[in-house]
Amino acid sequence: MEFLKKRNHLRCACPFSSFSEPVPQPILSAECMNKTISVKCEVKQKTKDETFILELSQDKSKKIQKNATKLELHTRYSGTFRCVVQNQVSKKMAEKVITCSGHLDVYLILSIAGGAIFFVIFMILLIYCIRKKKAERLEDDDEERMMQARQVDSEMVVRELPQPPCNPTPRQLRVQQRPLPQPQVQQQALPPRPRPRTQQRTPNHPRERP
Repeated sequence: MEFLKKRNHLRCACPFSSFSEPVPQPILSAECMNKTISVKCEVKQKTKDETFILELSQDKSKKIQKNATKLELHTRYSGTFRCVVQNQVSKKMAEKVITCSGHLDVYLILSIAGGAIFFVIFMILLIYCIRKKKAERLEDDDEERMMQARQVDSEMVVRELPQPPCNPTPRQLRVQQRPLPQPQVQQQALPPRPRPRTQQRTPNHPRERP
């Protein structure tokens, strides 16, 4: 009799454990909206009298609700999310790493923008350097053409001047050594000078002595 009383007492003391069933497997899903991530944790409740705890957590946020079939969490950070369902009989968990491709971090956006600006500046400098070198090359070509033209003109002038032979012949040497003829000064014809008169010489007589 005492044994039956103790058994009935245990049944009356733990009515919850005798009627609890294992919890179902939770379903974890996510959806990206604008700049936020919407994470959902769902379970299918078998009986209305079953009592369990639904927990949805992430590294930076956590949400717990009792006897709920759905939990929803909104966050701006990607990461690992956990959906936990438990009661006194069992515990089940679903875990998933959720990242939205359209959700970009601020640092990533700034780095992409900075890289694009740097690329544009680099292209502008490259085009400027190419044009500058091309202009300098054209100037050098013009100067070279002018120098060639001047050299051709000087060569033409030198060709027009008569050049002395390298090995002159003896005849050419005599011609070169011959003095140049001096210009003759035309002398005016002068009238003939009068001839001097011849005087008759008187004979010299000897002087008489006294």
